[in-house]
Amino acid sequence: MSQHVSNVGKTFPANADLSANQHRFVSLTTAGKAQQAGAGAAAVGIQGNKPDAADRATLVALLGSGTAKLVTKTSIGGSIAVGDLLKSTSDGRGEKASSGDRTLVQALAASTADN
Repeated sequence: MSQHVSNVGKTFPANADLSANQHRFVSLTTAGKAQQAGAGAAAVGIQGNKPDAADRATLVALLGSGTAKLVTKTSIGGSIAVGDLLKSTSDGRGEKASSGDRTLVQALAASTADN
């Protein structure tokens, strides 16, 4: 099967040390700085690097950037199956969403906790 995958990324200044948050959901502060997304929060994307201080460049794979599904890695807080809709946990990991939750992405692969 032929596929073309394109992630649209953008850099934002980090709000703090985000070096432990690679592959987790990211939201923006009112100042436009990247921060770890909280539980059920709206996210702009998934962090792709490990900025180790405030104002360092944070690479973010943007959600809803014109592609049907975002293909990137995210940290998982529980087991998921292909097609599951994911939401953000309090520590920015993805977990299976329940009815009524704000969903951010759809899983393209199965995964187990802490992957």
